[in-house]
Amino acid sequence: AYADMMRDVAARRLHAPPALTGADLDRWLDRFADGQGRRFSTLVGALMTARSTTETVARARDLALWRKDILRDHS
Repeated sequence: AYADMMRDVAARRLHAPPALTGADLDRWLDRFADGQGRRFSTLVGALMTARSTTETVARARDLALWRKDILRDHS
């Protein structure tokens, strides 16, 4: 659910073509690498395969940092 929310926010704020969904939207979002070169689909994949609560929190944090960098969010 968190990855879906992040995908929706990023797509809206980056003006993704409305017809893009699923993997196509993820590939479109991958055009935007953060300052560390991390891409959306890689971060979502890491979040989805996390094996512990600690790892899940860390991967969610990575995705939040991607959003902050790409969208220039300060909140």
